[in-house]
Amino acid sequence: MRQRLVDTFGVADVPRYTLAVVSRTAPVAATVTEAGDITRINLTGNAQWSLTDIQTEAVVQEGLVQTFTSYSATGSTVATQAAEGDARDRLAAALADLIVQQMLTAP
Repeated sequence: MRQRLVDTFGVADVPRYTLAVVSRTAPVAATVTEAGDITRINLTGNAQWSLTDIQTEAVVQEGLVQTFTSYSATGSTVATQAAEGDARDRLAAALADLIVQQMLTAP
């Protein structure tokens, strides 16, 4: 998430604001076979964020974003772990994009 935000905003030589983000993720079984095997998992996530003016320490914007991504759990253990890692990366990027969108569209 940090890298996606840095890619979007860049790094300021003399920063005026700080962006604080607290994110949480949770796996949720999305598809379960009749035998009880989980074949697809939704990875849900949310991020609470706040933008603070460094000089005044006043919060100038804040928000909460939520989304999810999915991955398959039908391959080998190694394949499932790789799919989960990719899903976590996609989720972090999606949450970062939603933070940027919220910041830019706020009144």
